[in-house]
Amino acid sequence: MSKKVVILDGYNAIHRCRFNWGGGSAMDMGEYQMVYNFIQLINATAKDFSPDIFYFAIDGRPTARLEIFPDYKANRKKKDLTDEEIAYWDSFRRQRRIIVELCKEAIPVTTVYHPDEEADDVAYKLCKQHSNDEVIVITNDSDYIQIINELDNVKVFNPMKRVY
Repeated sequence: MSKKVVILDGYNAIHRCRFNWGGGSAMDMGEYQMVYNFIQLINATAKDFSPDIFYFAIDGRPTARLEIFPDYKANRKKKDLTDEEIAYWDSFRRQRRIIVELCKEAIPVTTVYHPDEEADDVAYKLCKQHSNDEVIVITNDSDYIQIINELDNVKVFNPMKRVY
């Protein structure tokens, strides 16, 4: 019998959670606001999709890509941060660690990770393993389009636009 499999792009979801709250700017993020938003997101995803299997895919360090192209994603590193920005990113990283630990220990999802691969590569392998199942990948990252171009059993749901 076919199962319904949901793969949540973990760090993509966590980044969305830092903006999904009812007040102020992202710089005004509460001490545990991302954690709260993430728990709300997990509950809503479980309710909306009713998966038989629920994966939380997180990034490792893309070793092979970095060997080929050492500047891969280097443009994402910001220099000369203000004290306020440093405090914000410290809070973000602390809350991200809490969320990952919750997913590993307390939230009923299966955390998947490979130390040398990004989440989209891990998700691709999971999709291939679940070739006889209905698979829904939840992300707004366009890197995942490659999966639906190759595998017929997979849909990518964009949670920002609320469309497949």
